[in-house]
Amino acid sequence: MKTLEQRMIDAKSCLNHVDSLLPSHTSMIPASTKQHFEEITAYASSVDRWLQLLRARNVVGSWIQTLESHVDMHGNIHVNSQTMSYHEARITGFQSWVNLGTGRHNHRDGRQDRLHT
Repeated sequence: MKTLEQRMIDAKSCLNHVDSLLPSHTSMIPASTKQHFEEITAYASSVDRWLQLLRARNVVGSWIQTLESHVDMHGNIHVNSQTMSYHEARITGFQSWVNLGTGRHNHRDGRQDRLHT
């Protein structure tokens, strides 16, 4: 069974090949249909960003799962020479995990993609 990451890479590959499947004489298809294909294939450029968000979300999820094993005897976590309580670290990690899962990707042309996992 393919992972979500592999399925997204496969989808990007398919989107990148749509243009080669269209007739060379675009007058053979209605302009509105061609426009729809162009809008759909534009999402190929978003796949890399979605993959980055998914990978970052997986890292944060793993960090949350192992967080408890890093608590000192005072109930604190040490991160980059900073100290915070376990509960603060957990809520911060959870908020990051949630935000990465619902992250928005802004395109130069103003379109927004929203990632749902």
